[in-house]
Amino acid sequence: MRKTGVLICLLLFCLAGTVRAEGYYTKGYIQSKQQVGVILYAEDNADSQMLACFLPGAPVTVIAHQGSWYLVHLGHEEDADMLTGYVLASQVSSQAPAEALPRTEIAGGEQVVLDTQGKCILLDMLEPGQEVEVLGRGMQCWFVRAGEKVGTVGASSINAGANLEGRLEEGYYAYLTQAEANWQALNSFLEEANSQYSADQRVWPLEVRHEYDLLEVKCGVVDPWVDELPNANELEQSEALALAQDYFRELLGIDIEQEEWQIFIAFGYNRMEPKVRLWQFTFQKKNTEGYDFRMQLAADTGELYRTSNATDFLQSLRTDEYTIEDAFHDTQKEWEEQLGRDMMEWSIEERYAFANLPVCKVVGFDSQATIPQEWEIPMEEALSTAKLGLMHRYGLEETQLDGWRLETKAAEIPPSRLYQFSWYRWKEEEALWECLYTAHVDMRTGKNVVLVGPGEGNG
Repeated sequence: MRKTGVLICLLLFCLAGTVRAEGYYTKGYIQSKQQVGVILYAEDNADSQMLACFLPGAPVTVIAHQGSWYLVHLGHEEDADMLTGYVLASQVSSQAPAEALPRTEIAGGEQVVLDTQGKCILLDMLEPGQEVEVLGRGMQCWFVRAGEKVGTVGASSINAGANLEGRLEEGYYAYLTQAEANWQALNSFLEEANSQYSADQRVWPLEVRHEYDLLEVKCGVVDPWVDELPNANELEQSEALALAQDYFRELLGIDIEQEEWQIFIAFGYNRMEPKVRLWQFTFQKKNTEGYDFRMQLAADTGELYRTSNATDFLQSLRTDEYTIEDAFHDTQKEWEEQLGRDMMEWSIEERYAFANLPVCKVVGFDSQATIPQEWEIPMEEALSTAKLGLMHRYGLEETQLDGWRLETKAAEIPPSRLYQFSWYRWKEEEALWECLYTAHVDMRTGKNVVLVGPGEGNG
Protein backbone atom coordinates (compact mmCIF):
# COMPACT_ATOMS: atom_id res chain seq x y z
CA MET A 1 0.00 0.00 0.00
CA ARG A 2 2.82 2.36 0.84
CA LYS A 3 4.58 1.72 -2.50
CA THR A 4 1.30 2.13 -4.40
CA GLY A 5 0.67 5.49 -2.76
CA VAL A 6 4.12 6.73 -3.67
CA LEU A 7 3.69 5.56 -7.26
CA ILE A 8 0.34 7.34 -7.59
CA CYS A 9 1.85 10.58 -6.27
CA LEU A 10 4.71 10.38 -8.75
CA LEU A 11 2.34 9.72 -11.64
CA LEU A 12 0.14 12.64 -10.64
CA PHE A 13 3.14 14.95 -10.44
CA CYS A 14 4.35 13.94 -13.89
CA LEU A 15 0.91 14.33 -15.43
CA ALA A 16 0.09 17.66 -13.83
CA GLY A 17 2.97 19.54 -15.37
CA THR A 18 2.59 22.31 -12.80
CA VAL A 19 5.66 23.98 -11.31
CA ARG A 20 6.30 22.89 -7.71
CA ALA A 21 5.76 25.75 -5.30
CA GLU A 22 8.49 24.56 -2.94
CA GLY A 23 11.20 25.50 -5.39
CA TYR A 24 12.12 29.17 -5.49
CA TYR A 25 13.04 30.83 -8.78
CA THR A 26 11.47 27.97 -10.71
CA LYS A 27 11.12 28.51 -14.43
CA GLY A 28 7.65 28.03 -15.85
CA TYR A 29 5.20 29.10 -18.55
CA ILE A 30 1.74 30.64 -18.47
CA GLN A 31 -0.99 28.22 -19.48
CA SER A 32 -4.70 28.72 -20.14
CA LYS A 33 -7.36 26.26 -21.29
CA GLN A 34 -9.19 29.03 -23.15
CA GLN A 35 -5.98 30.17 -24.83
CA VAL A 36 -6.52 33.70 -23.56
CA GLY A 37 -4.33 35.72 -21.27
CA VAL A 38 -3.93 35.19 -17.55
CA ILE A 39 -4.34 38.13 -15.18
CA LEU A 40 -1.47 39.11 -12.91
CA TYR A 41 -2.83 40.43 -9.60
CA ALA A 42 -1.22 42.69 -7.02
CA GLU A 43 -2.17 40.30 -4.19
CA ASP A 44 -3.05 36.63 -3.82
CA ASN A 45 -6.74 37.14 -4.52
CA ALA A 46 -8.83 37.97 -7.57
CA ASP A 47 -10.32 41.06 -5.92
CA SER A 48 -6.99 42.87 -5.82
CA GLN A 49 -5.66 45.26 -8.44
CA MET A 50 -5.01 43.89 -11.94
CA LEU A 51 -1.40 44.58 -12.91
CA ALA A 52 -1.06 42.91 -16.31
CA CYS A 53 -2.27 40.12 -18.56
CA PHE A 54 0.26 37.45 -19.63
CA LEU A 55 -0.43 35.40 -22.77
CA PRO A 56 -0.27 31.58 -22.78
CA GLY A 57 3.31 30.49 -23.33
CA ALA A 58 4.82 33.57 -21.71
CA PRO A 59 7.90 32.61 -19.65
CA VAL A 60 7.67 33.38 -15.93
CA THR A 61 9.83 32.83 -12.88
CA VAL A 62 8.11 31.51 -9.76
CA ILE A 63 9.53 33.36 -6.79
CA ALA A 64 7.34 32.04 -3.97
CA HIS A 65 3.94 30.55 -3.27
CA GLN A 66 0.96 31.58 -1.16
CA GLY A 67 -1.74 28.96 -0.87
CA SER A 68 -3.05 28.31 -4.36
CA TRP A 69 -1.19 31.30 -5.78
CA TYR A 70 2.29 31.80 -7.21
CA LEU A 71 4.29 34.98 -6.92
CA VAL A 72 5.93 35.43 -10.33
CA HIS A 73 7.66 37.86 -12.62
CA LEU A 74 7.95 37.74 -16.39
CA GLY A 75 11.01 36.12 -17.93
CA HIS A 76 13.50 33.56 -16.68
CA GLU A 77 16.10 35.96 -15.32
CA GLU A 78 16.20 35.73 -11.53
CA ASP A 79 17.37 39.33 -11.05
CA ALA A 80 15.19 40.90 -13.70
CA ASP A 81 13.70 44.28 -12.84
CA MET A 82 10.27 43.20 -13.98
CA LEU A 83 6.74 43.54 -12.71
CA THR A 84 5.96 41.10 -9.88
CA GLY A 85 2.50 39.78 -9.04
CA TYR A 86 0.31 36.77 -8.36
CA VAL A 87 -1.25 34.18 -10.67
CA LEU A 88 -3.05 30.96 -9.79
CA ALA A 89 -0.71 27.99 -9.48
CA SER A 90 -2.84 26.09 -11.98
CA GLN A 91 -2.01 28.76 -14.56
CA VAL A 92 1.72 27.98 -14.53
CA SER A 93 3.16 24.96 -16.31
CA SER A 94 6.62 23.51 -16.23
CA GLN A 95 6.58 23.02 -20.00
CA ALA A 96 6.09 25.53 -22.80
CA PRO A 97 2.84 25.00 -24.72
CA ALA A 98 2.93 23.71 -28.27
CA GLU A 99 1.22 26.83 -29.61
CA ALA A 100 3.66 29.59 -30.38
CA LEU A 101 3.36 33.06 -28.94
CA PRO A 102 1.98 35.70 -31.33
CA ARG A 103 4.50 37.74 -33.25
CA THR A 104 4.29 41.28 -34.58
CA GLU A 105 6.48 44.16 -35.74
CA ILE A 106 7.75 47.36 -34.17
CA ALA A 107 5.56 50.21 -35.42
CA GLY A 108 6.50 53.69 -36.54
CA GLY A 109 9.57 55.08 -38.19
CA GLU A 110 11.90 55.44 -35.21
CA GLN A 111 13.79 53.18 -32.84
CA VAL A 112 11.86 51.93 -29.79
CA VAL A 113 13.30 51.45 -26.32
CA LEU A 114 13.13 47.95 -24.85
CA ASP A 115 13.43 48.28 -21.09
CA THR A 116 12.31 46.69 -17.85
CA GLN A 117 8.96 47.32 -16.24
CA GLY A 118 10.55 49.62 -13.71
CA LYS A 119 12.21 51.61 -16.51
CA CYS A 120 15.48 51.19 -14.64
CA ILE A 121 17.36 49.04 -17.13
CA LEU A 122 17.74 49.73 -20.86
CA LEU A 123 17.80 46.35 -22.56
CA ASP A 124 17.97 47.22 -26.25
CA MET A 125 16.95 49.59 -29.04
CA LEU A 126 14.49 47.99 -31.46
CA GLU A 127 14.37 48.99 -35.12
CA PRO A 128 11.13 49.85 -36.99
CA GLY A 129 9.73 46.69 -38.58
CA GLN A 130 11.72 44.41 -36.27
CA GLU A 131 9.77 41.28 -35.35
CA VAL A 132 9.09 40.53 -31.67
CA GLU A 133 7.16 37.93 -29.68
CA VAL A 134 4.27 39.36 -27.65
CA LEU A 135 4.15 38.03 -24.07
CA GLY A 136 1.42 40.15 -22.56
CA ARG A 137 -0.10 43.57 -21.93
CA GLY A 138 0.50 46.04 -19.14
CA MET A 139 -1.31 49.23 -18.33
CA GLN A 140 0.64 51.39 -20.75
CA CYS A 141 2.96 48.87 -22.34
CA TRP A 142 3.32 45.55 -24.11
CA PHE A 143 5.59 42.82 -22.82
CA VAL A 144 7.69 41.45 -25.67
CA ARG A 145 10.69 39.23 -26.33
CA ALA A 146 13.28 40.37 -28.84
CA GLY A 147 15.76 37.57 -29.37
CA GLU A 148 16.68 36.45 -25.85
CA LYS A 149 15.72 39.72 -24.17
CA VAL A 150 12.36 40.09 -22.40
CA GLY A 151 11.14 43.57 -21.62
CA THR A 152 8.52 46.25 -22.27
CA VAL A 153 7.76 48.68 -25.07
CA GLY A 154 5.24 51.51 -25.16
CA ALA A 155 1.59 50.64 -25.78
CA SER A 156 1.71 52.22 -29.26
CA SER A 157 5.14 50.81 -30.18
CA ILE A 158 3.90 47.62 -31.86
CA ASN A 159 1.30 46.79 -34.50
CA ALA A 160 -1.20 45.32 -32.05
CA GLY A 161 -4.51 44.97 -33.85
CA ALA A 162 -7.50 42.81 -32.98
CA ASN A 163 -5.52 39.56 -33.12
CA LEU A 164 -3.55 40.59 -30.01
CA GLU A 165 -6.24 42.45 -28.10
CA GLY A 166 -8.56 39.48 -28.63
CA ARG A 167 -6.07 37.28 -26.77
CA LEU A 168 -6.47 39.33 -23.60
CA GLU A 169 -8.65 38.03 -20.79
CA GLU A 170 -12.11 39.62 -21.05
CA GLY A 171 -12.07 41.11 -17.55
CA TYR A 172 -8.63 42.60 -18.04
CA TYR A 173 -9.57 44.01 -21.44
CA ALA A 174 -12.55 45.80 -19.86
CA TYR A 175 -10.31 46.99 -17.03
CA LEU A 176 -7.71 48.22 -19.51
CA THR A 177 -10.33 50.02 -21.59
CA GLN A 178 -11.65 51.82 -18.51
CA ALA A 179 -8.13 52.61 -17.35
CA GLU A 180 -7.25 54.15 -20.71
CA ALA A 181 -10.40 56.27 -20.51
CA ASN A 182 -9.39 57.37 -17.01
CA TRP A 183 -5.92 58.33 -18.18
CA GLN A 184 -7.37 60.28 -21.07
CA ALA A 185 -9.65 62.16 -18.67
CA LEU A 186 -6.71 62.86 -16.36
CA ASN A 187 -4.52 64.18 -19.17
CA SER A 188 -7.33 66.36 -20.52
CA PHE A 189 -7.97 67.81 -17.07
CA LEU A 190 -4.26 68.44 -16.56
CA GLU A 191 -3.92 70.22 -19.89
CA GLU A 192 -6.91 72.45 -19.16
CA ALA A 193 -5.79 73.24 -15.60
CA ASN A 194 -2.26 74.08 -16.75
CA SER A 195 -3.70 76.41 -19.36
CA GLN A 196 -6.17 78.11 -17.02
CA TYR A 197 -4.02 78.38 -13.89
CA SER A 198 -0.39 77.32 -14.17
CA ALA A 199 1.82 74.31 -14.82
CA ASP A 200 2.79 74.65 -11.15
CA GLN A 201 0.06 72.65 -9.41
CA ARG A 202 0.85 74.34 -6.10
CA VAL A 203 -1.00 77.49 -7.21
CA TRP A 204 -4.17 75.66 -8.25
CA PRO A 205 -7.33 76.39 -6.21
CA LEU A 206 -8.18 73.78 -3.61
CA GLU A 207 -11.23 72.61 -5.57
CA VAL A 208 -9.12 71.98 -8.68
CA ARG A 209 -6.44 70.13 -6.70
CA HIS A 210 -9.12 67.93 -5.11
CA GLU A 211 -10.73 67.05 -8.45
CA TYR A 212 -7.34 66.23 -9.96
CA ASP A 213 -6.51 64.00 -6.99
CA LEU A 214 -9.72 62.02 -7.51
CA LEU A 215 -8.83 61.49 -11.16
CA GLU A 216 -5.33 60.32 -10.18
CA VAL A 217 -6.80 57.72 -7.82
CA LYS A 218 -8.94 56.35 -10.65
CA CYS A 219 -5.74 55.95 -12.66
CA GLY A 220 -3.98 54.13 -9.86
CA VAL A 221 -1.70 57.06 -9.04
CA VAL A 222 -1.30 57.08 -5.26
CA ASP A 223 0.56 60.10 -3.86
CA PRO A 224 1.52 60.37 -0.17
CA TRP A 225 -0.52 63.59 0.08
CA VAL A 226 -4.29 63.54 -0.53
CA ASP A 227 -5.95 66.80 -1.56
CA GLU A 228 -9.29 67.36 0.19
CA LEU A 229 -11.66 70.24 0.93
CA PRO A 230 -12.28 71.67 4.43
CA ASN A 231 -15.65 71.05 6.05
CA ALA A 232 -17.83 73.40 8.11
CA ASN A 233 -16.12 72.42 11.39
CA GLU A 234 -12.63 73.29 10.15
CA LEU A 235 -10.77 76.57 9.77
CA GLU A 236 -11.43 78.65 6.70
CA GLN A 237 -8.50 79.32 4.40
CA SER A 238 -8.12 82.97 5.46
CA GLU A 239 -8.04 82.03 9.16
CA ALA A 240 -5.50 79.27 8.65
CA LEU A 241 -3.31 81.51 6.49
CA ALA A 242 -3.22 84.26 9.11
CA LEU A 243 -2.15 81.72 11.75
CA ALA A 244 0.52 80.29 9.45
CA GLN A 245 1.99 83.74 8.85
CA ASP A 246 2.14 84.34 12.60
CA TYR A 247 3.86 80.98 13.15
CA PHE A 248 6.31 81.75 10.35
CA ARG A 249 7.18 85.10 11.89
CA GLU A 250 7.53 83.60 15.36
CA LEU A 251 9.62 80.59 14.33
CA LEU A 252 11.95 82.25 11.86
CA GLY A 253 12.04 85.87 12.85
CA ILE A 254 11.08 86.94 9.34
CA ASP A 255 8.17 89.23 8.61
CA ILE A 256 6.88 88.04 5.26
CA GLU A 257 5.12 91.37 4.76
CA GLN A 258 8.53 92.98 4.46
CA GLU A 259 9.93 90.36 2.12
CA GLU A 260 8.88 89.11 -1.29
CA TRP A 261 7.34 85.76 -0.46
CA GLN A 262 4.93 83.43 -2.15
CA ILE A 263 2.77 81.03 -0.17
CA PHE A 264 1.38 77.81 -1.67
CA ILE A 265 -1.73 76.48 0.05
CA ALA A 266 -3.05 72.92 0.24
CA PHE A 267 -5.60 71.09 2.34
CA GLY A 268 -5.82 67.36 2.99
CA TYR A 269 -3.97 64.60 4.80
CA ASN A 270 -1.03 62.22 4.54
CA ARG A 271 -1.99 58.66 3.63
CA MET A 272 0.05 57.37 6.58
CA GLU A 273 -2.08 59.56 8.89
CA PRO A 274 -5.54 59.53 7.28
CA LYS A 275 -7.31 60.81 10.40
CA VAL A 276 -5.13 63.92 10.73
CA ARG A 277 -6.60 66.59 8.44
CA LEU A 278 -4.26 69.48 7.80
CA TRP A 279 -3.87 72.91 6.32
CA GLN A 280 -0.49 72.98 4.57
CA PHE A 281 1.45 76.13 3.69
CA THR A 282 4.68 76.24 1.73
CA PHE A 283 6.71 79.46 1.99
CA GLN A 284 9.19 80.31 -0.72
CA LYS A 285 10.99 83.47 -1.70
CA LYS A 286 9.87 84.74 -5.08
CA ASN A 287 12.14 84.32 -8.09
CA THR A 288 14.18 81.64 -6.35
CA GLU A 289 14.42 77.91 -6.77
CA GLY A 290 15.92 77.36 -3.38
CA TYR A 291 14.81 75.58 -0.29
CA ASP A 292 11.22 76.17 0.79
CA PHE A 293 9.65 75.97 4.22
CA ARG A 294 6.59 73.77 4.72
CA MET A 295 4.19 74.09 7.63
CA GLN A 296 1.16 71.99 8.55
CA LEU A 297 -1.63 73.12 10.88
CA ALA A 298 -4.38 71.04 12.47
CA ALA A 299 -7.45 71.72 10.34
CA ASP A 300 -9.86 72.14 13.26
CA THR A 301 -7.77 73.97 15.87
CA GLY A 302 -5.02 75.66 13.87
CA GLU A 303 -2.35 74.25 16.15
CA LEU A 304 1.09 73.83 14.62
CA TYR A 305 1.42 70.14 13.67
CA ARG A 306 4.64 69.80 11.66
CA THR A 307 7.25 71.99 9.95
CA SER A 308 10.31 71.68 7.78
CA ASN A 309 13.76 72.01 9.32
CA ALA A 310 13.87 75.68 10.19
CA THR A 311 17.64 75.76 10.61
CA ASP A 312 18.26 74.42 7.11
CA PHE A 313 15.76 76.88 5.70
CA LEU A 314 17.37 79.87 7.37
CA GLN A 315 20.78 78.78 6.16
CA SER A 316 19.43 78.66 2.61
CA LEU A 317 18.32 82.30 2.88
CA ARG A 318 21.82 83.59 3.53
CA THR A 319 22.51 86.31 0.96
CA ASP A 320 24.51 89.52 0.74
CA GLU A 321 21.31 91.55 0.93
CA TYR A 322 19.71 89.86 3.93
CA THR A 323 21.93 87.62 6.05
CA ILE A 324 21.09 85.30 8.89
CA GLU A 325 22.66 87.86 11.20
CA ASP A 326 20.24 90.46 9.87
CA ALA A 327 17.35 88.09 10.60
CA PHE A 328 18.69 87.51 14.12
CA HIS A 329 18.95 91.23 14.91
CA ASP A 330 15.48 91.89 13.48
CA THR A 331 14.08 89.11 15.66
CA GLN A 332 15.87 90.45 18.73
CA LYS A 333 14.49 93.93 18.09
CA GLU A 334 10.97 92.54 17.68
CA TRP A 335 11.21 90.63 20.98
CA GLU A 336 12.57 93.67 22.82
CA GLU A 337 9.64 95.75 21.56
CA GLN A 338 7.12 93.08 22.58
CA LEU A 339 8.63 92.59 26.07
CA GLY A 340 9.27 96.29 26.63
CA ARG A 341 12.85 95.66 27.78
CA ASP A 342 16.17 95.12 26.07
CA MET A 343 17.79 91.69 26.14
CA MET A 344 19.99 92.39 29.16
CA GLU A 345 16.89 92.68 31.37
CA TRP A 346 15.10 89.58 30.13
CA SER A 347 14.23 86.81 32.56
CA ILE A 348 15.88 83.40 32.41
CA GLU A 349 12.70 81.93 30.89
CA GLU A 350 12.48 84.66 28.24
CA ARG A 351 16.12 84.21 27.22
CA TYR A 352 15.65 80.45 27.02
CA ALA A 353 12.60 80.79 24.76
CA PHE A 354 14.45 83.25 22.53
CA ALA A 355 17.57 81.08 22.35
CA ASN A 356 15.48 78.16 21.08
CA LEU A 357 14.24 80.04 18.03
CA PRO A 358 15.67 78.54 14.82
CA VAL A 359 17.33 81.82 13.83
CA CYS A 360 19.16 81.89 17.18
CA LYS A 361 20.31 78.31 16.77
CA VAL A 362 21.77 79.12 13.35
CA VAL A 363 23.87 82.01 14.67
CA GLY A 364 24.76 80.09 17.83
CA PHE A 365 23.20 82.50 20.32
CA ASP A 366 23.13 81.23 23.92
CA SER A 367 23.33 77.60 22.77
CA GLN A 368 23.82 76.48 26.42
CA ALA A 369 20.76 78.33 27.74
CA THR A 370 18.51 76.42 30.14
CA ILE A 371 15.84 77.02 32.78
CA PRO A 372 15.82 75.91 36.45
CA GLN A 373 13.90 72.78 37.39
CA GLU A 374 11.58 72.46 40.39
CA TRP A 375 14.13 70.53 42.44
CA GLU A 376 16.92 73.06 41.86
CA ILE A 377 17.85 76.14 43.88
CA PRO A 378 15.49 79.09 43.22
CA MET A 379 17.02 81.97 41.31
CA GLU A 380 16.41 84.50 44.12
CA GLU A 381 18.27 82.31 46.62
CA ALA A 382 21.17 81.83 44.18
CA LEU A 383 21.34 85.61 43.64
CA SER A 384 21.63 86.21 47.37
CA THR A 385 24.49 83.70 47.54
CA ALA A 386 26.23 85.42 44.62
CA LYS A 387 25.93 88.85 46.24
CA LEU A 388 27.32 87.59 49.57
CA GLY A 389 30.25 86.00 47.78
CA LEU A 390 31.13 89.17 45.87
CA MET A 391 30.67 91.38 48.96
CA HIS A 392 32.97 89.15 51.02
CA ARG A 393 35.65 88.77 48.37
CA TYR A 394 35.75 92.33 47.03
CA GLY A 395 34.55 94.32 50.01
CA LEU A 396 31.41 95.54 48.26
CA GLU A 397 28.21 96.88 49.72
CA GLU A 398 24.90 95.43 48.58
CA THR A 399 23.76 98.93 47.62
CA GLN A 400 26.67 99.10 45.19
CA LEU A 401 25.61 95.90 43.47
CA ASP A 402 21.98 97.01 43.37
CA GLY A 403 23.04 100.27 41.76
CA TRP A 404 24.51 98.53 38.75
CA ARG A 405 22.62 96.83 35.97
CA LEU A 406 22.10 93.09 36.50
CA GLU A 407 21.94 90.48 33.73
CA THR A 408 20.65 87.04 34.72
CA LYS A 409 21.20 83.84 32.74
CA ALA A 410 21.12 80.07 33.25
CA ALA A 411 23.39 77.69 31.37
CA GLU A 412 23.97 73.97 31.15
CA ILE A 413 27.68 73.31 30.67
CA PRO A 414 28.00 69.55 31.28
CA PRO A 415 28.37 68.34 33.90
CA SER A 416 27.42 71.67 35.51
CA ARG A 417 24.17 73.65 35.57
CA LEU A 418 24.77 77.27 36.56
CA TYR A 419 23.05 80.53 37.31
CA GLN A 420 25.12 83.29 35.70
CA PHE A 421 24.87 86.80 37.19
CA SER A 422 26.68 89.78 35.69
CA TRP A 423 26.71 93.42 36.90
CA TYR A 424 27.26 96.16 34.32
CA ARG A 425 28.12 99.89 34.43
CA TRP A 426 27.50 102.28 31.55
CA LYS A 427 30.68 103.82 30.14
CA GLU A 428 29.66 107.10 28.61
CA GLU A 429 32.96 107.80 26.83
CA GLU A 430 32.80 104.48 24.94
CA ALA A 431 29.00 104.25 24.78
CA LEU A 432 28.87 100.67 26.03
CA TRP A 433 28.07 98.58 29.06
CA GLU A 434 31.15 97.47 31.02
CA CYS A 435 30.94 94.19 32.93
CA LEU A 436 32.27 94.74 36.45
CA TYR A 437 31.47 91.55 38.36
CA THR A 438 30.34 88.05 37.51
CA ALA A 439 29.15 85.23 39.72
CA HIS A 440 28.23 81.65 38.75
CA VAL A 441 26.15 79.65 41.21
CA ASP A 442 25.56 75.91 40.99
CA MET A 443 21.86 75.36 40.38
CA ARG A 444 21.90 72.05 42.24
CA THR A 445 23.93 72.92 45.35
CA GLY A 446 23.50 76.71 45.62
CA LYS A 447 27.26 77.21 46.03
CA ASN A 448 29.35 79.85 44.28
CA VAL A 449 31.46 78.30 41.53
CA VAL A 450 32.91 81.42 39.87
CA LEU A 451 33.52 84.92 41.24
CA VAL A 452 35.18 87.42 38.90
CA GLY A 453 35.95 91.09 39.45
CA PRO A 454 37.42 93.93 37.34
CA GLY A 455 40.60 92.95 35.54
CA GLU A 456 40.14 89.26 36.28
CA GLY A 457 39.16 86.42 34.01
CA ASN A 458 39.48 86.43 30.25
CA GLY A 459 37.52 89.61 29.59
